[in-house]
Amino acid sequence: MVSPDLTGVSAGDKIAELYVIARLIGPDPPGDAMLLTSSSTDGDVQNPGEGAYFYNTNDVIAVTAVPDSNAEFEGWQGTAVDGGYVTDPASATTTVVIGTDLTLQATFKQIPNTSVQNGGGSGGGCFIGTLE
Repeated sequence: MVSPDLTGVSAGDKIAELYVIARLIGPDPPGDAMLLTSSSTDGDVQNPGEGAYFYNTNDVIAVTAVPDSNAEFEGWQGTAVDGGYVTDPASATTTVVIGTDLTLQATFKQIPNTSVQNGGGSGGGCFIGTLE
């Protein structure tokens, strides 16, 4: 597989570039439709992986997105979702029914750090103010 340097390329541009590369690779790729998977930052697509995969029309493909430890799955987006080919776009584990060439991107969002840090010491945290 051709592996171009896509450093600094946005997710949307990366999908478009991978689509073109995947279609140029072989004279006759297996299957008649391509599923191009990708992810936003803070996670990845572990099943089937990220990249271009060729399937036959009407194949049902399991997809799984896994967030990094500091993030949570937000949803799927792309032409597979827009066309209604994804069974449950809100679930990190779902299926795609192949209908044509499709794009599918897993999106994630960072989990805010809500830990409260104590300043130490033995004080009770009481503040006394005066009105003037």
